Amino acid sequence: MFRLHRKEIKGEIQRISEDRRQRRGKTERRGRSGRSDRGKQTDRMDFLLLGIQILLGSLLAGLLLAGCSTAKRDSAAAQNALEYTVVEKSAIPEELAKLISEKEKTPFKLSYSDGSSLFLAVGYGEQKSGGYSIQVKEFYLGENAIYLDTELLGPSEEEYKSGEPSMPYLVLQTEYREEPVVFQ
Repeated sequence: MFRLHRKEIKGEIQRISEDRRQRRGKTERRGRSGRSDRGKQTDRMDFLLLGIQILLGSLLAGLLLAGCSTAKRDSAAAQNALEYTVVEKSAIPEELAKLISEKEKTPFKLSYSDGSSLFLAVGYGEQKSGGYSIQVKEFYLGENAIYLDTELLGPSEEEYKSGEPSMPYLVLQTEYREEPVVFQ
C-alpha cells in the first residue's frame, strides 16, 4: 500500500510555500488596480495549489482508511474462519429443500436450523445454461454475526452455448450458532 510519512508531507508543503514566497517577492509592472499582472497570476496559482493539496490529502486519507479496514476484515476472517460442509441435494433437510424449490428461480439467501446444525443456502436464480459453480470466498464469525460471501463462477464457452437453463445454488452446513447471518 502507498504510504507517505509526515516528514515527507511536511517537506513537500514547505517546498511549495517557499516557491510561493519567492514568486511574491519579485517586483512586477503594476496595472490600474495597483496589483501586478504577475501577482494576480500568482494568487490564482496559489489557489490552484491549495486545491490540489486538499484533494491529494483527502485522497491519501481515504486510501489509508480503506486499506486499514480491508486489512482488519481480512485478518478477522482468517482468525475466525468457520468450518463447513457442502451439503449434497439428497442430504438437504426436507423443509429447507422445499423452501429452495419455491425460491430457486430467483436469487435467494436462506438460513435454516434443525437445532443441532445451521444450514446456509445461497442461490443465484435462473441462468441461461448449466456448468455454473459457486465459490465460498469467506465464511467466518465476526464480532456479532456470521459472515458468508460467495461468488457465482460461469461455465466454459462450450457449456454456455450447449446447455439448458439451470438454477445454481449452494447449501453449507456448520455447527449451530445463535449469531445472525450476514450474506455479503
